[in-house]
Amino acid sequence: GNIQPCVAVGLSRKSFDYASKMPGWDSHSYGYHSDDGGIFHQDGDMVRPYGPPFSPGDTIGCGVDRERRTIFFTLNGVDLGVAFEGVDVDEEWYPTVGVDSACGVRVDSAC
Repeated sequence: GNIQPCVAVGLSRKSFDYASKMPGWDSHSYGYHSDDGGIFHQDGDMVRPYGPPFSPGDTIGCGVDRERRTIFFTLNGVDLGVAFEGVDVDEEWYPTVGVDSACGVRVDSAC
């Protein structure tokens, strides 16, 4: 099969194995993937289709609603809605970008 390049944006714990996994491919991370628009958590299987696939030139945002214990993403400033519920907001989560692509990535962080 033809494997599509992928950029994954999400959150991970310190224990996430970033050298060999994309965000969302284990229980230590959550991710929204560019190639299929799916969201991932626990393993390499898509949790569900979430938003549109994204590509070079798009801007992806990721946020946590600590009160509602949810994670959401934005695409070019448009809120895509709740991606994950029941998030352990007492854990420390770190912005994470996985790149399996020749595309360049620019990362900005805001608190």
